[in-house]
Amino acid sequence: MGDDGRTRVIHVKVDIDGRGVIQAVVGRGAAANAVARPDVVVLWAPAEDGFSLIADGVASVEGEPRGDTPITIEVSSAVRHRPAPL
Repeated sequence: MGDDGRTRVIHVKVDIDGRGVIQAVVGRGAAANAVARPDVVVLWAPAEDGFSLIADGVASVEGEPRGDTPITIEVSSAVRHRPAPL
């Protein structure tokens, strides 16, 4: 969520370590938002079976926000979400 209270959505490539911790590199604005509001949601596009993965977590930022800021997300819960009916 941005300073104006509106939801922010970004698209990034993520890596997941053996403990399920998500790591990515984000831009300065997204990093600043994560510092100010660390509760985040991560959504993966549907897999072949049509189910998406939605994970809630807490983001932390390494260093000052800049154009290529490393971010880590500790996942607190996740759910596979079924496809919406057409």
